[in-house]
Amino acid sequence: RDISDAQLARARIYAYHFFFRRMIPIEFISKSEGVSPYKMRINSSKDLAKGADRGLDVICDGILSASPFVFNPTESI
Repeated sequence: RDISDAQLARARIYAYHFFFRRMIPIEFISKSEGVSPYKMRINSSKDLAKGADRGLDVICDGILSASPFVFNPTESI
């Protein structure tokens, strides 16, 4: 192994942050077969309202308040 235990620990912390806190789930978007790789399930504007989707709330809050785009599944927005 070419890296120290401390470097490996830091790499694991970064990987957790990148893959679990920076990847923001959007509940109304899913994978799709066909021309478009994704499909949106939105029935009305209520599906886009604050509180309807935590991931979308994180993104909107980041845009409106210039806060970091970090999703924490145990925190409320």
